Amino acid sequence: MTQTALQYGDALAAALAFELSRHLGEIEQCDAELSYNQRSLELRQRLFGPDSLPASANLHYQALLLDWRLSSRISLS
Repeated sequence: MTQTALQYGDALAAALAFELSRHLGEIEQCDAELSYNQRSLELRQRLFGPDSLPASANLHYQALLLDWRLSSRISLS
């Protein structure tokens, strides 16, 4: 369903991809999580501008993901 919505490239598709990325993170599908968050970010930046509130939500979440990945690698070593 998300792939079909992404073809439209609208705000609803961006929101759906963002929510899917968050849920993928909960089931530890990290590569897919980052991919859907990135696609949502690109749509939101195009639709609302790079400094918009929706785009900042994606950037904040992406920073959390990358921080979590980095801290997980450090604690495993």
